[in-house]
Amino acid sequence: MFGGVSALSRTLFSIFSTNLVVTPLLNILDFLYFFKLWKQRGVKKQLERKELVVMTQSELNTLFEGPDIQISLRYANLIKWLLLACFFCN
Repeated sequence: MFGGVSALSRTLFSIFSTNLVVTPLLNILDFLYFFKLWKQRGVKKQLERKELVVMTQSELNTLFEGPDIQISLRYANLIKWLLLACFFCN
């Protein structure tokens, strides 16, 4: 009807392979966190040169925090993969 079984399997393969590559890349390539790391490097260089850093302690704390990890989205992605694999393996 719409290309047969082979077209369905190719479509599913392309969707799975795209999801396999794109989702982890979006988790790794957090551009706002890279900008934060760049600002951290600037502050560290100022401190190494013994220059005055004009920031409050709370601003420095937020600047040097780690990345914001949304564990619920990561678990949802993992469960989605598990359920799709179980569905299509039967």
